[in-house]
Amino acid sequence: MPSNARTRSLVTSRGDFAVVDMASDSSTHPVGTVVMVPGFMGSKEDFLPMLLPLGRAGYRAVAIDGRGQHETGGFHPPTAYAREELARDLVAVVDALDAGPVHLLGHSYGALLARVAVLQTQGDTSLWRSMTLMNFGPAQVSELQRDRLNLLISVLDTMTLEDIWPYLDIQDTAPSDDVRDFMRSRWVANDPNHVKAAAEHLLTELDSTATLATLKLPKAIVSGSPDLTWDPDGVTNGARPLLLGGTDRRHSSDTTPSDESPEDVSHAGGGSEAASQVSSRAGRLAFSGAVGQARTFRVLTTTPLGVVPQSYSSLLAALWPRRLPVCPLVTVKIQQSRR
Repeated sequence: MPSNARTRSLVTSRGDFAVVDMASDSSTHPVGTVVMVPGFMGSKEDFLPMLLPLGRAGYRAVAIDGRGQHETGGFHPPTAYAREELARDLVAVVDALDAGPVHLLGHSYGALLARVAVLQTQGDTSLWRSMTLMNFGPAQVSELQRDRLNLLISVLDTMTLEDIWPYLDIQDTAPSDDVRDFMRSRWVANDPNHVKAAAEHLLTELDSTATLATLKLPKAIVSGSPDLTWDPDGVTNGARPLLLGGTDRRHSSDTTPSDESPEDVSHAGGGSEAASQVSSRAGRLAFSGAVGQARTFRVLTTTPLGVVPQSYSSLLAALWPRRLPVCPLVTVKIQQSRR
């Protein structure tokens, strides 16, 4: 973890949330604050490889564990995990940071919650400077994932999370025993009510693209392939209405990043004060969080710590320098490297 980052408990009006909070490298004020929301089986640690690039670009970065997730675990009643309640949690986090409007970035299930929060607040520009949805949507997950989630829900009343762990294929993506141990401890720390609610949300989410398109907030949709959770064509179709003027600005590449040298895999131009140019670089990540030496840090394509499911191995972060004329959709194809 970078020396200017710390894990702490963020006290909010809706309870305490475990966060990784990293100050920017800027000697003056940061150019902005990024709040990052992890996916269904993820945690704030998924974003560790992004901290240094964000700091070097002048951003303060705050990654959170959501309610009932990893180190913000603990038991809560099912009603606490309604979409609207979890969206209010994100608003409370932003209020507690007291850093002005933030760039909200959600990955997978975290993107679902980010979208709910933005819609629920009607894109309030006192809260949000931009929204980036990574590997998400726009509605319920693929048929394959629906089968898996329904199976998970069916056993939650009779099996503990510890009992379920050996049957989860996410552990197969771990590059080392240390990472696998972390993934297991993270999984069993979750509140089962959180796991059940998140699975149900992924199964029942509706397409709210039309409403989202009416908001003036700068938006970016970032999708990677392969992604077994949402069909890439569905992501593209869902993102197209968000593109100003209806122009499809999708760029894709079959580039496979090498272990040593990050490669450009896609590039798209973008819009408003919050984001100007989206370019991406890919590099293999070590467990320490080290990243291949990219030559620019505007967008980083990563496989965070190897701790996200294989279907999310193409996770990438879109940063927001300046002047984003359109809402970009960036897609890349990444092959996870293994040793």
